[in-house]
Amino acid sequence: MGTKLDARSPGAGYLGAMAAEKLDVTFCQVKPIGDLCMRPSWKQHGTVTGRYSAGDPNLMNVPAWLRKMYEAPKGWKLVGADYSAVELWVVAIYTQSLNLLEALRSGDVHRNNCENLFKISFEAILRESVSTELLWSGDRSDPRNSHASLREEEFTLVEVNPKKFRLDLHIAPGPRYNAAIAAYEAAWDKLQGLRTRAKGFVFAGNYRGGAGMILNKMLPFAPEMTLYDIIALQEQWRALNPNIFAKPDINMDVYYRRLKTHGVGWVTGPFGRRRYWADQTVKITDVANFPIQSGAGYIVNEAMIRIGPKIKALGGHLVAQIHDAFYVMVPEDNAEQAKVVLETEMPGKYTFQDGLAGEWSFPVEAKIGQ
Repeated sequence: MGTKLDARSPGAGYLGAMAAEKLDVTFCQVKPIGDLCMRPSWKQHGTVTGRYSAGDPNLMNVPAWLRKMYEAPKGWKLVGADYSAVELWVVAIYTQSLNLLEALRSGDVHRNNCENLFKISFEAILRESVSTELLWSGDRSDPRNSHASLREEEFTLVEVNPKKFRLDLHIAPGPRYNAAIAAYEAAWDKLQGLRTRAKGFVFAGNYRGGAGMILNKMLPFAPEMTLYDIIALQEQWRALNPNIFAKPDINMDVYYRRLKTHGVGWVTGPFGRRRYWADQTVKITDVANFPIQSGAGYIVNEAMIRIGPKIKALGGHLVAQIHDAFYVMVPEDNAEQAKVVLETEMPGKYTFQDGLAGEWSFPVEAKIGQ
């Protein structure tokens, strides 16, 4: 378990071909209507959480990199906007997890979670990468290797924003300069790998899945991880945010009391939506999942109601809602206005029926595409 599949092996080639064929059949071979536009079937009641679903093609599953193949007709622009970690915001507010809320407010929730889970500091590791012996490669016989470390006055490490650092060197270009850049970039790549690992774990771990399930979700981008690594992360995450684990247990208790009293049990989401079960086969993962997904779905659906008329007033229309993102198509002269509409209307003001008090707005990132 945890062994990386060699990209040159027949198995890897077969799996890669299967994945490519699925993408081709699902998203590329769907025939457009006469005007060459894709029009999937949108389902308002396709999920128990209240989220929209789609088919023919299922745009909900289009990978981010493949969305570039969709373009607006000449004279039009696609404008997209995506909530930033809205599910994690729902988790933090609904379960009253203050450590997660602090991470969300840090500017890069995944870096913050990474530093807390693995007990590291991005800044310290990047600084250390050029403050110790500089090795260009692992081979000490390489003449480019074993350069003296940089002194404090020879470099400046600048945190441009929570997601970006910059290394400014105050030495002349040469082998030592190049070795410092190589060491810094290697450290940065390693940190990004750890950030991705933390991001994947947190999204999977919030739904109370077992260690085996979480491991299976993480193996594609962290093939060296083991079951013991996942269990250690679960213990650390529980210590950081105990309410994320306690809330589903409380909901499960309430469910069984309702089932005994009414003959049917239910779980209520943060905005009042219920999910019912009439038997005792309910799983803790369902009880953990429903409030998060129904909460995020409510936020997205309410935003869609607000932005629809304003985009229509610009001569455009909503073309897709994919998970926590909206895509609208407008005349190109109105693209900037449409971007402003998405940025101002999507954050909203929401009051949770169950969770931390107050009105909550959620950050959005908007871009103008083709």
